[in-house]
Amino acid sequence: MLGEREYEDLLHGRPELRRFVEGLFRFHPLLFVGYGLRDPDFDHLCGQLECSPAARRRSTSR
Repeated sequence: MLGEREYEDLLHGRPELRRFVEGLFRFHPLLFVGYGLRDPDFDHLCGQLECSPAARRRSTSR
């Protein structure tokens, strides 16, 4: 189990891992068992990866 700090360290410290996970979110259907779309950990991960359509809209409007 990773905390918020560990997520950030992994995603920012390893760009190849970040690209891989972003590719999974963007191009493949994923099933998360035990998580809701309003789960704070899931929300944080999606916000960091900009994997959701809303996050992509936010990043293009900056």
